[in-house]
Amino acid sequence: MTTTKPSDNTTRYAHNDRDDQQQAPRRRLSELKLWLAQMIVDRGFYLDRNPDVAAAGVDPAVHFAECWSKPPLRAPNATIEPWIYTLSPLIVLGLALLKRDRPDITDCFRYRINQLSTRIGLNSQHKIALAIARAIASRPNLHCPSLGNIFPVTRLWSDERPWLKCTTVQGLGKYTFSDPSVALSTDASVDRTVARPSLWSAEIRDASIFGFSQIVAHFSFVAYEPAADPDLQYTSRQCEFIVPCFRSPADRVLARVPPSPNATLPEGILLVGRCGSNYFHFMIEYLTKGYVLECAKIAKSIPLIITEDLYPQEFEALKIVFPERDLIVRRHASRLDVAKLHVPSVMTYIPDTPTIDFWKVAAVNHDSLYWLRTRVLSALENADAKPSRYIYLGRTAGRNIKNRGEVEAVFRRNNFEIIDPAGLSFLEQVRIFSSAICIAGPIGAAFANVIFAPKGALVLGLVSPYAVQFPIFSSLAKFAECRYLAVPGKRRDPRSDPAQKRESLEVTHGDYELNIEYLSDVIRVETANLTPSDIAP
Repeated sequence: MTTTKPSDNTTRYAHNDRDDQQQAPRRRLSELKLWLAQMIVDRGFYLDRNPDVAAAGVDPAVHFAECWSKPPLRAPNATIEPWIYTLSPLIVLGLALLKRDRPDITDCFRYRINQLSTRIGLNSQHKIALAIARAIASRPNLHCPSLGNIFPVTRLWSDERPWLKCTTVQGLGKYTFSDPSVALSTDASVDRTVARPSLWSAEIRDASIFGFSQIVAHFSFVAYEPAADPDLQYTSRQCEFIVPCFRSPADRVLARVPPSPNATLPEGILLVGRCGSNYFHFMIEYLTKGYVLECAKIAKSIPLIITEDLYPQEFEALKIVFPERDLIVRRHASRLDVAKLHVPSVMTYIPDTPTIDFWKVAAVNHDSLYWLRTRVLSALENADAKPSRYIYLGRTAGRNIKNRGEVEAVFRRNNFEIIDPAGLSFLEQVRIFSSAICIAGPIGAAFANVIFAPKGALVLGLVSPYAVQFPIFSSLAKFAECRYLAVPGKRRDPRSDPAQKRESLEVTHGDYELNIEYLSDVIRVETANLTPSDIAP
């Protein structure tokens, strides 16, 4: 028998056939993934959520078909996105069992825990998510380093440690007030008394600042804001780095701390906290720390530690209030090690959690506010001018009024100036408030400027029906000796007695509408007897 050696061409064709046969299933799978992607990808949503894809000019369906399983996790449409967060606890648990770590999915898990902690009525889901986090952190057979490590908790206002020194500046006091009055209502306000927080200044040896100005020291997580106590479970912005998943009293947390510092500092003062860039918290809780620093006689040569995400108005305020101090600016995700860290206390107790009754967050410290008011107004030119302006604070972003255009038209007809404070400098905002005979608008961060308003001014706080009894802006008006009236809007929620009942955060701070006839009556009646001569500069 004779054998014939195949030609090179024959061999090549045979190889090609085999390659085609092997590649065919992959091509079919790719075609199937692309077909499915074209079915579920919302082009506008996908490009809006993924600016890198938009910038690259890639077709959203093609991109999702190729990258759906790769980090970072991307949702194809608005319907599927919430389900990713809802199922993230189970996905993370499954990955931990497989010894796989996906930080992008862990971030969704953290957000889900934070989301559930703001919602009254979803306790079972919240408890399950916390139990999964505890299990992953505590059991060696589960692997998820991106969730963080377990740290015991030290509370500066109550715990003693060898590496910690805490000096009291002003002791615990009492704060007496009345619930906010409602415009045109004949109902009597309830008189109340709450504890006014003590003021103190702490000194920590060998501390690390990370996250949104969180602190660890000597292998302990340091809680320095009572409103951010891990026992409360929900703290705004902290969820990216802290998971308070342990049972009350929370003596441990999961903390995601960078393994090494980005920078070191021999000595510094932590001025900001969990909500550093929020204008209200910055003004009322963090700038007023200057009073504590002054009382504690902390040397002016020691710099202030702040975060880079502050707004230009807040940097402007720092130069006015602390002209003698240098600023150390850190990125929120970085780690800064400080050999001697000073931490002055906040003067308020305003937890972010919806589980605390409104009336319990009313207390403010008039000494701290007076210190801040005096410093700022001294930098204002013509501060003694007679107040005469009627101001309406419009809001173009964030929580807002659904019929905003109609509301603003009512105020225009009544000779109010419509002003968006977000576009103004710090001193411009102060000047407006200090020159106003009447200040109105949807309550929000800009109302922190009420502390600069003249004695006798009228403050009309437009507010959701579920936040009528939120008292902090009424307390600030009381400090400034102004008259504060809540002007509640309406929502279509079928809940009863909304003024007294604390709801989930998305309900409490949700959008609402103002009854135009009611609003017109409020302006007509409440401003009828206001004259510049009655208002003290």
